[in-house]
Order: sequence, then structure tokens, then C-alpha cells
Amino acid sequence: MVASSISFALHYHVDKVFALLHRDTASSRQGFAKLQEIWGGRLVVLELSSAEYWQEATSNAFLQIVQGESPDWIYFFDADEFLLSDAGDGLRQVLSGLDPSIASIRYEVQNWVATTDFDETSMEQYERLVYRSLPNLFLIFHPWTMRDEIKAGNINIFDIQFIGPKVIFRNSPEAWISAGAHLIRPWRTDEIIETPCPMLRAAHFPFLSYRRLGLRANQGKSLIEMGFPEWHGWQSQMIHELLESGEIDGFWESHSIAPDASETGRSRPSIIVDESFSNAIRPIIRLLEENGVTHGFRFDSEGYPELQSFGGPATSFETLVQFARKTQLILESMEKKRYSALMERDAIISSLKEELARANAVLMDRDVVKASLNEGTARVSSVKKQMLELGKEFVKLSLLVFPEGSAGHRLLKAIKRMIFGLFPKREAIPFKPN
Repeated sequence: MVASSISFALHYHVDKVFALLHRDTASSRQGFAKLQEIWGGRLVVLELSSAEYWQEATSNAFLQIVQGESPDWIYFFDADEFLLSDAGDGLRQVLSGLDPSIASIRYEVQNWVATTDFDETSMEQYERLVYRSLPNLFLIFHPWTMRDEIKAGNINIFDIQFIGPKVIFRNSPEAWISAGAHLIRPWRTDEIIETPCPMLRAAHFPFLSYRRLGLRANQGKSLIEMGFPEWHGWQSQMIHELLESGEIDGFWESHSIAPDASETGRSRPSIIVDESFSNAIRPIIRLLEENGVTHGFRFDSEGYPELQSFGGPATSFETLVQFARKTQLILESMEKKRYSALMERDAIISSLKEELARANAVLMDRDVVKASLNEGTARVSSVKKQMLELGKEFVKLSLLVFPEGSAGHRLLKAIKRMIFGLFPKREAIPFKPN
């Protein structure tokens, strides 16, 4: 698949490919040498012999070397990924139409399913890859819950949508790509303007053949033996555990399709027939066959060419990866401290908002009390005014002469009691009408 993915990218999309040869074998070296014979200087091979493989650090060490070529755009892809354009345009045509302010584009990655009997060493069989998976679970699982459910056979990886889109980005000295090329890290000082690119999508083949499951299991075993955390290459570690428990055959059955796609059911992936990859890979297969590549990295001719590795000391790329790893750890530590500081800042702001809310509540209570006092004062003033008016009427009545014991006299006495009864602290003045 390496030969086809590299040739696919060079044929349709890019000017130059930088490929990583990690812990090489004689066969893989011969394969890359043959590809260099086909593509000439458009294929550069970098070698990494260390057992440890930190994807993000290696990718950014790669990035530093690639930037020496001063490319306009940079596109990371794995050997099991093929970029498809629904409009039929190559990547160069798509990117040339973008506004200069756009720093990166996002494209969807779609999982495709191989048939149970797929033979990856037979080039013509790649034209049979026409089944695209249809995710039917869009819930967010905790990684360990998802792993346990997959191991138990309750769901399969094709049920779940791919982890997220990937990015293609403009060359920038401040660029730092995340593991898997899913995003540009927010460690840049300039603003990153990004846009989705619906006309592009990647055909991804996570489980191409039963043999490759064995390779994934070996990779998972190595990760465990080297002490990598569970989350690092969790699928490979899980496949190793399935191999150890004797459940690998059941896993392959639920993650592949019968040759005639006749077997369906809960354990099989949901699929749709999509011939876009098959059509796009056809001229690549013909090109490779014409150049003697008929069985993957096996060749018809004798006398393999010598691999031309990236120039410089053999340890230069290894050293660059180690430096990138240290840089990554420093940046992640700074990011954690920044995140902690932002959390502390947000907590302080939240506390200040609560204090402000309480102060506003006190002020509102004060305003309520003040309004109540004002209302009481207004009522007292109203009563006083009424009493004044009543007093005036009393004075007018007092000028009238009522005989003792008359109804008028009794009314005046009642009015006097009423008036002075409102002011109990004041001494009542004896009153006799004139």
C-alpha cells in the first residue's frame, strides 16, 4: 500500500513527497528504492531506526526538513490514506483558488472496508476496494469504554465516525502540527484562519488485510513492552490483546466484508458502494505495473537500485526527532500552565462577579428600603395635610355657637377627641366653643 499511496499523491496532488522509513527491512528499503527510480527526486526518504516512535515529535521534525524546500502548502498523509477530489481537481487546483488569508483547510476522513479475502500483495485487487463504511454511532465515548465495547464485540470501529478532520496548511515558520495532522497547535503567535473543504475527502483503510492485523498486533506489543501509555496507539495495543486472547479472527470477521458483500448483520460494518477510490487508483496501478511493481513491494526485476536516503549524517534526523520531542514536552508544559492560569483567572472573574452580584443585591435592598421610607414619608405628609384640612374645618366650626348639650356641641367634642387622639403624646388643650 505504501507504493500506491505515495504514487497516488505524486500523480494527483503534490510536487514532492518526504517519506519516513521507520525500522526498515530489506524489503522496504528495496521498495522505496524502486519508487525513487520511478519518481526520481520527487521522493525523498528519511530513515528512523529508534524503537520509540513519538508521532507528533517525528511529524514536526519532518516538518523542519520539509520547510527547507520552501513549499507553499504542506500535506501530511499516512500510507493507508488517499486524498479524493469529488470535482476531479488535484490538490493544487483546490488550493490555488483560496483566499490568501486562509492558513489551513480541513477535510473529512472516511473509513473504507476491505473484503475478508483481500490480498494486499496483488496490485489489481485494489480496484476491488469499493465499500465505504457508514458510521451509525455519533455518541462521544470515553476511549476505554469504546475499547471495551469493541473487544466485547458490541460495536466495531467502523460504527464510529473517524476521530476528526485533518488539515492541510500553508508553510509557516511557526507551524506545529498535532499527532495525526488533525490540527495546527495553538502555540502560534499569528491568527490561524481555517476553512472546511467539502470537495476533498480522504479514503482511509485502517484494516486492509488479515496479515496487516498481525503487523498491528506486533506494533501494539512493542508499545506495551516499551512502556508507552494505554492511549498511545490504543488500537494496536487492543489488537495485540485480541491476538493474545485468541479473539483476533472474530475481530477481523466483524471489520471486513464478505467478497460478495452478502453477509450482513450486527457484527458487520454498515457500508455503501462508492467507486471513487477504485476509479482513481486504476491509473496508479497501471503505472506501477508498467514499472515492475506488481506485488506491493515485490518486483519482477533483479538487481534492486540502492536507496537514496536524505542527505546529512545518519543521526541527524534522529537528533532532530529527539529535539522535537523535548520541544513538544516544553510546549505542552507551558500550555498546561497557561491553561491553569486561565482557569485561575476565570475563577477570580467568577468570584468577582458573585461579589458584584451580592453588592448589587445589597444596593437593590437599600433602594427598596429607601423607596419604602419615601412612601411612608409621603403617607405621613398626606395624613398631615388631611389633618390640617380637618383642623381648618374644626376652627370654622368652633366659631359657631352651639348650646351646651346640643348636637353641634357633641359633634365638636367628638371631633376634638378624634384629632387629639391621633397625637397621644401631645397634651390635650381644653376647648369650649365660643
